[in-house]
Amino acid sequence: MSASNNVEIERKFLVDKEAFLNATLPDHPQHIISQGYWSSDNLPLHFTQLLEVLKPVVPSSEFAQIAQLGPQGLEARVRQRNEEFFATFKGRTNLDNGGVLEFEYPLPSEPALFLLNATDYRIGKVRHCLPVGDLTLEVDVFEGLDLVLAEVEIPSSDTPLPPLPEWVGEEVTGQTMYMNRTLSTRLKM
Repeated sequence: MSASNNVEIERKFLVDKEAFLNATLPDHPQHIISQGYWSSDNLPLHFTQLLEVLKPVVPSSEFAQIAQLGPQGLEARVRQRNEEFFATFKGRTNLDNGGVLEFEYPLPSEPALFLLNATDYRIGKVRHCLPVGDLTLEVDVFEGLDLVLAEVEIPSSDTPLPPLPEWVGEEVTGQTMYMNRTLSTRLKM
């Protein structure tokens, strides 16, 4: 996360899938990611379950903030990245600096697998992490969708972007249809 500890500021772009898959890329980290979301009806129950699992590891000030915002102000997801699991609470509205609140914590595998399997919507992707200047361009190749997106986290909304690869196309930052949660609802589980 950028800017301050619990604020994420990012820019998101469409990617020419064929050009990206055919590009000669430098050696780079790749992650296999599966993440799940709950429907609006099921989120309150699972939000509470996530908080209970995380209570021992979340700083008390963050715990209080997350609990106060609740499922009305935060979406929740469970993510498996390779062999690791994480719970993330992400703000539903933009802050004045263009970012969103985001809290992410590691989860033990046993409750994480249970919670991931209890989600209503899931999405899978392979994430490629490529350097662009002093930043990292995360390129997500989605499973089950003919879609590739790239995003870059920036320290502040006025941070200029370095030149991006030619296969990076139109900016779609803030467009709901390209948010992971929205994309997950388009897939059959």
